[in-house]
Amino acid sequence: MKYEVVYNISQLGFGGYSCHFEHDGVKYFADVRGTYDNGNECMIFVEGAWNGLYCRDCIPVTKAQLISCIEEFIAELEEETKSQRNRTDFRQRKTERRTAAAARVLEYRRLYAKWFDRMTEYGFTEGTDFNLDKNVQVQNEGGREVKRELIDHLMTLSMAKELAMPNALRRARRRGGTLSVSRRNGTRPSGSWRVPCDSLSDSE
Repeated sequence: MKYEVVYNISQLGFGGYSCHFEHDGVKYFADVRGTYDNGNECMIFVEGAWNGLYCRDCIPVTKAQLISCIEEFIAELEEETKSQRNRTDFRQRKTERRTAAAARVLEYRRLYAKWFDRMTEYGFTEGTDFNLDKNVQVQNEGGREVKRELIDHLMTLSMAKELAMPNALRRARRRGGTLSVSRRNGTRPSGSWRVPCDSLSDSE
């Protein structure tokens, strides 16, 4: 990049070099000259704002030094922009991972709900073999608060044992095979099964 550097003398009588330049659509003013208290220094401002963005002292008052300060300033700007972009990309990836994880959870919940409805076809009764367990989950998704009702089931140990048995046993029961469940106190299944060998086929 070419810089138009000019020599001038300030109102305080100090000679120095100054330059107007632009970077990423923003106009800046750079100046290097001597001062009363700090010796020689270079400062860079945003035009019109005059808030010091860059300052370097104890340097030669030369045209080459001013250009060196400008290039150092631009390198710092680009590094800061890169860091901000990386932070933005990281937050975006984090949000995407959270969204994907939430979608997977919802899919698992949907599959679980379908699976449990199918399992109840084996004769399980709410209030006897299982109870509903409803909870409200609050999550932050994309900067907004989302509430979802989660439905789980509290099963008796006997029901859990029955569900853990091979599908062939449950298919035998659906087929009308000799499959019996003994209940304790007339209310809860004990999980003891009696399945005749001829009720299961190799095709199962």
